[in-house]
Amino acid sequence: MKVTPIGGRVLVKPVPKKEKTDSGIFLPLEQQMQIPQGTVVSIGAAVKEVKVGDFVEWSISADTQPYTHNDEAHLILYEHAFIVKLVE
Repeated sequence: MKVTPIGGRVLVKPVPKKEKTDSGIFLPLEQQMQIPQGTVVSIGAAVKEVKVGDFVEWSISADTQPYTHNDEAHLILYEHAFIVKLVE
């Protein structure tokens, strides 16, 4: 089933928070805090600034709606919540 957000909303697959280092040491909460990032999975018809496949960062205080798609955790955000689009 294909999911298409309505209007100016965007479906994003977030990058999981890193809770421990590669060697297994648990990080304190202060170091776990990071700017939320993820990949755009689907966009609404009114979205103009991002496209599917873009890697984006959004505000920590952004209004997010949890959503499960294909048994994976996703978020629905408004397009104006994005801070930057990261390009390699």
